[in-house]
Amino acid sequence: MRMPGENWQYRLKVTEESVKTSNPGILQVRRYFDDAGAAADAIYDIGVDLAKGCEIVSPDDEEWRRRMGKDARFQDLLVPVFRGGKLVCERPGLEEIWASVRTNLNQFEGGIKRIAKPAPYAVGLERGLHELKKELIGRIR
Repeated sequence: MRMPGENWQYRLKVTEESVKTSNPGILQVRRYFDDAGAAADAIYDIGVDLAKGCEIVSPDDEEWRRRMGKDARFQDLLVPVFRGGKLVCERPGLEEIWASVRTNLNQFEGGIKRIAKPAPYAVGLERGLHELKKELIGRIR
Protein backbone atom coordinates (compact mmCIF):
# COMPACT_ATOMS: atom_id res chain seq x y z
CA MET A 1 0.00 0.00 0.00
CA ARG A 2 1.26 3.51 -0.75
CA MET A 3 -0.17 6.95 -0.26
CA PRO A 4 0.78 9.52 -2.94
CA GLY A 5 4.30 10.82 -2.33
CA GLU A 6 5.05 8.26 0.40
CA ASN A 7 7.03 5.02 0.53
CA TRP A 8 5.40 1.62 0.16
CA GLN A 9 4.01 0.03 3.32
CA TYR A 10 4.08 -3.76 3.21
CA ARG A 11 0.85 -5.59 3.96
CA LEU A 12 -0.07 -9.26 3.93
CA LYS A 13 -2.95 -11.59 4.66
CA VAL A 14 -2.09 -14.13 7.36
CA THR A 15 -3.61 -17.60 7.36
CA GLU A 16 -3.26 -20.68 9.56
CA GLU A 17 -0.76 -22.20 7.13
CA SER A 18 2.23 -19.94 6.47
CA VAL A 19 2.56 -21.26 2.90
CA LYS A 20 -0.91 -19.78 2.19
CA THR A 21 -0.07 -16.38 3.68
CA SER A 22 0.28 -13.73 0.98
CA ASN A 23 3.71 -12.36 0.08
CA PRO A 24 4.45 -8.64 0.59
CA GLY A 25 5.85 -6.34 -2.07
CA ILE A 26 5.69 -5.79 -5.80
CA LEU A 27 6.53 -9.27 -6.97
CA GLN A 28 8.26 -10.84 -9.95
CA VAL A 29 9.16 -14.46 -10.71
CA ARG A 30 12.68 -15.20 -11.95
CA ARG A 31 13.44 -18.53 -13.64
CA TYR A 32 17.07 -19.63 -13.40
CA PHE A 33 18.65 -21.99 -15.93
CA ASP A 34 21.54 -24.44 -15.97
CA ASP A 35 22.92 -26.51 -18.84
CA ALA A 36 19.98 -28.95 -18.61
CA GLY A 37 17.27 -26.24 -18.75
CA ALA A 38 15.10 -24.70 -16.03
CA ALA A 39 16.82 -25.09 -12.65
CA ALA A 40 14.75 -23.08 -10.14
CA ASP A 41 12.17 -20.29 -9.80
CA ALA A 42 12.45 -17.45 -7.28
CA ILE A 43 9.69 -15.06 -6.24
CA TYR A 44 11.20 -11.70 -5.35
CA ASP A 45 10.31 -8.05 -4.71
CA ILE A 46 11.28 -5.94 -7.73
CA GLY A 47 12.92 -3.41 -5.40
CA VAL A 48 15.64 -5.95 -4.54
CA ASP A 49 18.89 -5.97 -6.51
CA LEU A 50 19.71 -9.57 -7.48
CA ALA A 51 22.95 -8.65 -9.31
CA LYS A 52 25.00 -10.51 -6.67
CA GLY A 53 22.91 -13.67 -6.99
CA CYS A 54 19.91 -15.02 -5.17
CA GLU A 55 19.31 -17.44 -2.31
CA ILE A 56 15.98 -19.22 -2.70
CA VAL A 57 14.15 -20.43 0.43
CA SER A 58 11.34 -22.95 0.28
CA PRO A 59 8.10 -21.47 1.67
CA ASP A 60 7.18 -24.73 3.42
CA ASP A 61 10.67 -25.85 4.58
CA GLU A 62 13.00 -23.06 5.75
CA GLU A 63 15.92 -25.49 5.91
CA TRP A 64 15.75 -26.03 2.13
CA ARG A 65 17.75 -23.36 0.34
CA ARG A 66 19.32 -23.03 -3.08
CA ARG A 67 21.91 -20.45 -4.07
CA MET A 68 21.89 -19.07 -7.60
CA GLY A 69 25.13 -17.25 -8.43
CA LYS A 70 25.47 -13.80 -9.95
CA ASP A 71 26.38 -15.31 -13.33
CA ALA A 72 23.40 -17.68 -13.49
CA ARG A 73 21.25 -17.34 -16.60
CA PHE A 74 17.70 -16.20 -15.85
CA GLN A 75 14.47 -14.88 -17.30
CA ASP A 76 11.86 -12.79 -15.49
CA LEU A 77 8.49 -14.39 -16.18
CA LEU A 78 5.86 -11.76 -15.36
CA VAL A 79 5.25 -9.29 -18.17
CA PRO A 80 3.13 -6.17 -17.63
CA VAL A 81 0.05 -6.01 -19.84
CA PHE A 82 -1.45 -2.73 -18.57
CA ARG A 83 0.12 0.31 -16.89
CA GLY A 84 -2.01 3.22 -15.80
CA GLY A 85 -4.98 1.63 -17.57
CA LYS A 86 -3.19 1.54 -20.93
CA LEU A 87 -2.19 -1.58 -22.88
CA VAL A 88 1.63 -1.73 -22.90
CA CYS A 89 2.36 -4.99 -24.72
CA GLU A 90 1.61 -6.66 -28.02
CA ARG A 91 -1.24 -9.15 -27.83
CA PRO A 92 0.11 -12.44 -29.17
CA GLY A 93 -1.88 -14.60 -31.55
CA LEU A 94 -2.93 -18.15 -30.67
CA GLU A 95 -0.08 -19.72 -32.68
CA GLU A 96 2.47 -17.57 -30.86
CA ILE A 97 0.96 -18.54 -27.50
CA TRP A 98 1.15 -22.26 -28.36
CA ALA A 99 4.77 -21.88 -29.54
CA SER A 100 5.64 -20.14 -26.26
CA VAL A 101 4.01 -22.93 -24.23
CA ARG A 102 5.98 -25.58 -26.13
CA THR A 103 9.24 -23.66 -25.67
CA ASN A 104 8.63 -23.23 -21.94
CA LEU A 105 7.68 -26.87 -21.39
CA ASN A 106 10.83 -28.01 -23.20
CA GLN A 107 12.91 -26.15 -20.59
CA PHE A 108 11.91 -28.79 -18.00
CA GLU A 109 13.34 -32.30 -17.81
CA GLY A 110 10.89 -35.16 -18.34
CA GLY A 111 10.58 -36.20 -14.70
CA ILE A 112 9.21 -32.80 -13.71
CA LYS A 113 6.50 -32.98 -16.40
CA ARG A 114 5.46 -36.51 -15.42
CA ILE A 115 1.82 -36.78 -14.28
CA ALA A 116 2.34 -39.68 -11.84
CA LYS A 117 4.95 -38.98 -9.14
CA PRO A 118 6.61 -35.98 -10.80
CA ALA A 119 10.16 -35.07 -9.81
CA PRO A 120 10.36 -32.00 -7.56
CA TYR A 121 11.20 -28.60 -9.02
CA ALA A 122 12.89 -25.89 -6.96
CA VAL A 123 10.55 -22.95 -6.28
CA GLY A 124 10.75 -20.52 -3.40
CA LEU A 125 11.07 -16.99 -2.09
CA GLU A 126 14.20 -14.86 -2.39
CA ARG A 127 15.80 -14.90 1.08
CA GLY A 128 15.15 -11.20 1.81
CA LEU A 129 11.47 -11.55 0.87
CA HIS A 130 11.23 -14.68 3.02
CA GLU A 131 12.71 -12.82 6.01
CA LEU A 132 10.43 -9.79 5.49
CA LYS A 133 7.40 -12.07 5.39
CA LYS A 134 8.47 -13.79 8.63
CA GLU A 135 9.05 -10.40 10.28
CA LEU A 136 5.61 -9.09 9.26
CA ILE A 137 3.91 -12.28 10.46
CA GLY A 138 5.76 -11.95 13.79
CA ARG A 139 4.50 -8.37 14.21
CA ILE A 140 0.91 -9.46 13.61
CA ARG A 141 1.02 -12.40 16.01
